[in-house]
This record gives sequence, structure tokens and C-alpha cells, in this order.
Amino acid sequence: MMRKETKEEAAESVQAGRAARRRKMRAGGYATMVAALTIAVAVAANLMVSNLPASMTKWDMTENGVYTLSEQSEEVAAGLDKEVTIYHIAQKGAEDSILVKFLDQYSALSPNIKVKTIDPDVYPNFASQYTQEQLYNNSLIVVCGDNSRYVSYYDIFKTTYTSYYSASTDFDGEGALTSAVAYVTSENLPKVYVLSGHGEPGLPDAITHALEQQNLTVESSLVLMSQESVPEDADAVIIYAPQSDLSQEDAQKLKDYIAAGGKILLATNDTGEEMPNLQSVTEEFGLSAKPGMVFDGDASYVATYPMYLLPEMVQHDITSPLIEGGYVVLAPAAHALETAETLPEGVTVTPLLSTSDQGYNKADSLTIETLEKEEGDETGTFDIAAAAEKTVSDEENAEPARLVWFGAAQMLDTQVDAMTAGANSDLVVNAAAWLCDKQDSISIHAKSLDMEYLTVPAGARAVLSAVTIVVVPAAFLIAGILVWKRRKSR
Repeated sequence: MMRKETKEEAAESVQAGRAARRRKMRAGGYATMVAALTIAVAVAANLMVSNLPASMTKWDMTENGVYTLSEQSEEVAAGLDKEVTIYHIAQKGAEDSILVKFLDQYSALSPNIKVKTIDPDVYPNFASQYTQEQLYNNSLIVVCGDNSRYVSYYDIFKTTYTSYYSASTDFDGEGALTSAVAYVTSENLPKVYVLSGHGEPGLPDAITHALEQQNLTVESSLVLMSQESVPEDADAVIIYAPQSDLSQEDAQKLKDYIAAGGKILLATNDTGEEMPNLQSVTEEFGLSAKPGMVFDGDASYVATYPMYLLPEMVQHDITSPLIEGGYVVLAPAAHALETAETLPEGVTVTPLLSTSDQGYNKADSLTIETLEKEEGDETGTFDIAAAAEKTVSDEENAEPARLVWFGAAQMLDTQVDAMTAGANSDLVVNAAAWLCDKQDSISIHAKSLDMEYLTVPAGARAVLSAVTIVVVPAAFLIAGILVWKRRKSR
């Protein structure tokens, strides 16, 4: 027979049940509180992370650091004291993903940089208030106050076509955008004039574009014959590959310009003709052209042919960025520059580009029969580019006159510049910036978007195939059989 439960035992049972229910309720409440707290922490953390700049939440995993910004961009952004708006002109659904990610990173540099996307289908007349150029999808318009600059899609993504119908694409978004930001926030932009009227070819497009990207205003076709003097607003004058000598009047106007602290960038070839009037201008700085063409006997100083020089760059404000970056420049068909033994008063000359000590000069470049060194060729180290300064006033803070002379005008050629990955144009731009005493020169190289594919040799491919198709599956099969047998034996 079952024993009848006493009143005391019944009471204890009821109390135990109540206690168990209370413990269960406390445990449930604790679990609910922990869950709520966890959710609150997760939401707060998500809100905090979402407000962090893109540079802290998105890592650049690209091979060439497409989204990694240079110190120059950081410095320009840090110096902004006005709001700059970047309008991304893109049709809805056709936004370039690379450009969108890049703009996220760029806008994180400064709270004064804002990015807005404008759909040209929705706002067809928006861009016309800033530019009359042809508008391409995924272009940019940078605006600060009344200043604006249009950055075309083709200035951001640059495609170079090579042989066999192949092409390579570079991303120059950072250089183009930083230049545009500096442009719209600058009050005074240097202006350079390009001399014409002496058979000069037009300044190559690559050089013009590079100068404009440095926020230098380029005025082409300066005909001195129609001017009383060099324009007063000329921060520098470019003389590019004249085929005939200057007139005495033109030369005198340039010398008057030098006497007032003018700046000249000169690039010449050896035409075989004497140019005494042009030489009278360069002699103001103690420099003259040596007749002939320079070659180099040191194979490490030439590219393909002895006349295609890879000159040594001498330390100077113009060359230092290229030297530090490990770049080389190419100087085809160069002639040497001679420095006077006794320089004019107040003049200093610094070589920029030089041959090795195995250089040699063929005095008559028009009758060269062999590129090899011959008896009678002058030998030694030859300077093929130089920078000169001349003190023209004793007044305090007076600017000196300056000359940069490249004895190889073909250096500026677009195809030659492409062979150096833009190093030649960088050198010219650095020279122009030095002439204009421009301290905020922007030199940001484009980054390749081309993918480098892994090439696997046939032997290695066979081994990898055997491992992935046979060895790995067999290992899993054997492991499975062993586990099955062990469990079956228990």
C-alpha cells in the first residue's frame, strides 16, 4: 500500500514547486536580459561602424592600390578651408563600381569634401552650368564656390592601345581629382605661353594635358612679332623645337623679359643650322648649344640604340621626385649643352641630365655614317639638360630669372613619353613648376587596372590536377572508411 502523504509533506512539495518556478522565471528573465543587451550592443556597434570613414571600414585589396591615396592628396584635402562638392555624373544602375569605391575613400579625407551623384537622365541640364564639353557617363564635376572643373571619364580611365590589338587601362582618378580640387580652391593660377612663328610644332598633347593637370594655364601661339613685349601675365614662356632662328627683335623681347625676372623653358634639337639670336638669349645664363649629336658607349645608359639615351639624373628640385621614385627618362637624338667657363654675373647653372663618362659627340649630325664611336669624335661626360638662375635685382624678395633647357626636344613627344610611363612628361612638368615657383606641384601616377594572370606550366598543372582530382578525394574516402569501421566495432 502506498503511504498517505502528510500535510507537512504536501506543503513542502508545493513550496518546492513554487521555488522551481521562481528559479525558472529568473533564468528566463536573465536570458531575455542578456539577449536584449546583446542586440543593443550589436546595434550600437553597427551604428558606430557605419559612421566611420570608408578608409577605416574598407580595405584596399587591389594589386596596385587603386583605392590607396597618396600623401599629396591627403595634404591637399587637409588644407581645405572651403567646401568642395564632387558631382558624380552617372545614370542610375550604370555607376562604375571602381569609381564609386574610390570616391568613398576620397571623401573620407576631409569633412569639406562632399560627393553627390547626379543622374543626367533626371537632370539633363545640370552639367551645362559648369561645362560645354561632351559629357560622358561616370564623369566628375568638381565645384567650389564659383570655380568648377570637368573631369571626363577618359581622364579617369586611360586606355592605351598597343600592337596586336591589345590594350591596357590605367586608373588616373586620384591625379585628375586632386588636381581638380586644387584648381577650384586656388585663387591665382600660373600662366605659361608657348612661342610660335619659327617653325615650332604644336606642344604635344601629353605635355599640354600634364601641364594643365598641374593647374598651369597654357596659352598657345605666342607670336612675338605681333606683341610689343612678352605679355605681363606670362609666368613662363615655352620654346619648343624651333626650326629656324629667332629674329633679333624677338630675341631682344625675350632678353627684356629675362631682365625683369622672366622664366623660359627651352627644348631644342640639333637642326644643323646656326641660331645666333636664340643663342644670344641662352647666353644670358651662360649656356650655349654644342653642335652635333650625343651618343653613349655605356650600354646601361642607352635604350636599343646609342642615340636613345637613358641619361643620369642629377639631384635638383626638378629631378628629385623622379630619382626618389626610381624612374628613368628617355632622351632621343640629344645634343649637348655647353656652360661658359666664366658665367655672367649672378648666374648659377646646375646640370639636370648627363651621359656617362663614355659619351661621345658627333659634330655633324646630318652626315652621320655610323653610330659607333669614330676617331675624331669628342669624348667624355656631356650635359644634355640644365637649369639656370640669374639674379636680376638687388631688391629684397626680387625673383630671379630662370631657364630650363632640354637638349632633346623629342623627349616631349607623346610616344617617347609613353615609353617611360610618363616620366618624361613628369620631368617637364616639374621644370615648369620650378620655373613658376609653384610649391604645390601634383605628381600622382596612374595605376594599372590590368589583371596579371597566373601561368601554370604543363608539368605543374598535371600535378595539381592529380592532387585535386585523385589524392584529396581518396584521402577523404579512406578517412570515412576508417571512421565507419571504428564506430561499427564499438
